[in-house]
Amino acid sequence: MSGPPAAPARRVHVLKSVIRSFAATWDGSKRHEVRAFDRGYVVGDVALLMEFAPARPTGAAAGPLGWWGPRVILATITNLTGPQSFGLPPGLCVFSLGSIILLHGHRDHDETHPPRPSATSASMLPPDILAAWLDYNPRDLHLVPAAAPAPEPAAAPSRKRRPARKKDPRAVKTPAKKGARRR
Repeated sequence: MSGPPAAPARRVHVLKSVIRSFAATWDGSKRHEVRAFDRGYVVGDVALLMEFAPARPTGAAAGPLGWWGPRVILATITNLTGPQSFGLPPGLCVFSLGSIILLHGHRDHDETHPPRPSATSASMLPPDILAAWLDYNPRDLHLVPAAAPAPEPAAAPSRKRRPARKKDPRAVKTPAKKGARRR
């Protein structure tokens, strides 16, 4: 006699989160994510959100991979609203975040790359989540194929313009008389 069916393995989704959205989740005022539905999110999966910005918050140049903050949020996906539900456009989903854990990356964090887990964070994380964090490489992101470029509009027929008339620098202007007609 076999036992109960094995629970499907949860997946860990390592996601970049821009500073403003990340800060709201960090302070607890935001408990959801709006994302492209390109990874097959399901309830029970884990989201590992990494603080990110395309440029440094101070305005200084960032590395080729953008700016990465030292903070990381670990959360369970507790509810999922899929594409084209409740007015969502195709390709977008909204999921709720539950059981939020706030983590800090290693103290020697280099802002040009994603943070690595600190010893404290590494000791408290389940092995599958720690492995996903350690294996994350932003250059290997799952990318959705770009849509075919729109055809360029046909060029409007160009109108030939007469070349501008050159003025003779030797010509002397005479003031027009008041009330005189120009021919």
